[in-house]
Amino acid sequence: MIFTDFGKETIIEQVTSPDKSYTAILINSDQGALGGDTLVSIEYNNTKIIGYGYFEKNLYIGEWREFETIDLKWKDDHTLLINERVYNLK
Repeated sequence: MIFTDFGKETIIEQVTSPDKSYTAILINSDQGALGGDTLVSIEYNNTKIIGYGYFEKNLYIGEWREFETIDLKWKDDHTLLINERVYNLK
């Protein structure tokens, strides 16, 4: 019972690309006394596997609670900006 909230991930924001091919997911990963991380995962919306969901990968890993100041926006269909830093998904 001590570890019931250990490793809890909370989705903070989801931003879909203009052509709806990708979804950027901002996640607060709380690991209790160990701290945690801020994650930005990319969900590939055209890769649904029945029974498993969509293919997803972590694009960015930052400091715990950094999610409070992160700015996510799409530059175009395949380019995500995280705090103005460019991440090309092609």
